[in-house]
Amino acid sequence: MTLFRTLAMTLCCLSLLAVSTWAQSDKDAIEIQNRYQTGQTPGVQVTICLQQADGSLRPVEPEHEFRQGDRVKFKLESNFHGFLYIINHNASDKQQLIFPADKESNAIAPGTTYLLPRTYDLEFDEKAGFETLQVIAVVQRLPVFEAAVNQPDGTLTQAQMDAAARFWRDLTPHQAGITAGEIAPPADDKDQSDSRNPAFDKKKKTTTVLSSLNKGSDKQGGKQNSSGQGAALGIKLKSAGSRR
Repeated sequence: MTLFRTLAMTLCCLSLLAVSTWAQSDKDAIEIQNRYQTGQTPGVQVTICLQQADGSLRPVEPEHEFRQGDRVKFKLESNFHGFLYIINHNASDKQQLIFPADKESNAIAPGTTYLLPRTYDLEFDEKAGFETLQVIAVVQRLPVFEAAVNQPDGTLTQAQMDAAARFWRDLTPHQAGITAGEIAPPADDKDQSDSRNPAFDKKKKTTTVLSSLNKGSDKQGGKQNSSGQGAALGIKLKSAGSRR
């Protein structure tokens, strides 16, 4: 995947973590979407969009197979005030913070749809394979990733890559889709697993991912303590490579 920046900066290929094989039932998916819509649990919604020849965007499923020349944008929305980080994992094990960049704001607000990347296009090249992005949306800024904004091309240090690994591990390296990550250590509540699976809306082609904290944890004054909460996910995109 080739990334063209409007300000003449080239970054690595994009990737978002994957797994669209839903282990949950329709009832579980509806519960996840309801908890997101009501704000009961912090979460994000992501839609993968393929740019058409006329510039319009067409939502596609996470498992969509892309070809050389295809350009992609992502629509992202959260149900909480916070900050967003996107890390690219390329084939050579190099990791780069591709959002925020160029001193752009990474603040997010509930009910607002963000079209990302903002300042450059994501275009697949002739190479077949998978491109993976790690998306982290949190209530409070993460200094470990804020520091990467000023590093050359956003390249992460080993310590920063270790920090990123605590939010998500790619357990499906050969499967396209979207998977949930961890913002906090897994809760003891065994009921938590199903409620954290991504929920896919087939009509809108939108994926909802909730915080990894369970719905009964760390409450203060009748509300959940938002410190350290947020939603982590990965998007893995499959490219078939050059067109024949």
